Amino acid sequence: ERVPIFEEDTGYVLHRRAMTHGFKMLRNNFFNLCEQKIQPTKQQGPGTYYGKLDSQHIIDWRSDASNINRLIRVYSSPYNGSITFFRNRPVIIHEAKIIEGEKYIAQGSGKIVDLVDNKPVISCGDGFLLITKFHFAENSATMKGRNLLINKNIKKEVVESLKPPMGSEK
Repeated sequence: ERVPIFEEDTGYVLHRRAMTHGFKMLRNNFFNLCEQKIQPTKQQGPGTYYGKLDSQHIIDWRSDASNINRLIRVYSSPYNGSITFFRNRPVIIHEAKIIEGEKYIAQGSGKIVDLVDNKPVISCGDGFLLITKFHFAENSATMKGRNLLINKNIKKEVVESLKPPMGSEK
């Protein structure tokens, strides 16, 4: 049986779905396995193992928007998130959305091209992402995935700091 993977699934959601599916398969087949009524099927081709993921991912904005969005989803809550930097401060991103259409003009990878409902739109190597859940990390220990401290007024601070400079054009 296959476990479905949907476009907006996060790594955590997919993990939970796979564990639930595996539990149901074991529950439904436990006695048949114990009584050896189910014959094992040899794996086709070589086995694969992805290995352990790093605790966080630093975003390379030169990649295309869909690839960056997939990586953000893998590392999203409850995990440590993906990291980028704004004015030399680490920003933890947990959710983004691909912006479709031709509303924006590419302005270089990693550039903030707009704010939509106080959320930044960032130019990628190919396409644009609307960053929907993010916060500044308070200290460098966050870079190691530990001791994440969130400022109580973080939303206001993020919005204020992400605004384009006065007089600049979108």
